[in-house]
Amino acid sequence: MSTVECIGPAKLPKKAYLSDVFAPWSIAQQELVLAGAIEGWPNGVAVYRDCLDRFERRARRVESLIDRDEMLRPTTRKDANQIYVASLAVLAWDENDFKTLVEIVLAGNGVILSIDDKIEISNDTPLRQAIAAWDIARKRSRSNHVKSKAAKISAEKKKAIAALGVARIKPFWGLSAEEWPTPLLRQMAGRPGKPIAYNTIVEHLGVGRAVARKRHQAMLKRRATLADKELVCPGTKHAKKVVEKV
Repeated sequence: MSTVECIGPAKLPKKAYLSDVFAPWSIAQQELVLAGAIEGWPNGVAVYRDCLDRFERRARRVESLIDRDEMLRPTTRKDANQIYVASLAVLAWDENDFKTLVEIVLAGNGVILSIDDKIEISNDTPLRQAIAAWDIARKRSRSNHVKSKAAKISAEKKKAIAALGVARIKPFWGLSAEEWPTPLLRQMAGRPGKPIAYNTIVEHLGVGRAVARKRHQAMLKRRATLADKELVCPGTKHAKKVVEKV
């Protein structure tokens, strides 16, 4: 499915290509990188996107890259193409595919500009060097993707552990700081030798100790008041309703 944007894209020397041929680079990520590097994005830019389904990604066929083929199609325009990509890794399925693409672009005196790789491929760039840059881009992007996923899993795990720790001290958070000192509660909520941060407790419970104590005292006062009413008017309808509400 063609997703070319901008009226008369063939007349524009500045082009941008996005695809999901390489899993570590989502289309959304590529758009963010390109938007940050190309002034006025996407105005004045012919944007080509190859959004593939999982069957097309698994088959890895060049014929599936319809927009890329449209972008590389020769035109009568004299200006050389400037093809922007977030990363060289999104341009091709494999090394041979990338080599063919570079040869086509350079044959028309075009230039490939990769934002994340900080590289420009032109007729002054040896083909071997261009292929090496593509390979490095893939390896680096894959490594960063793995690190990002690991960091996300680690963060989620830490958050879950913190939630369990905070749950342990929640009943004591509003009690007297003399009986239950904050450092003690932090130790109880954390791991041996690693007390949980005060701000983490507040983040989970929503209030600091001062506010929690005030609320706890107010609750005790309400209970005492209700208890007094129950003693004065035991079993009354009013007392029963108040108790149920509490």
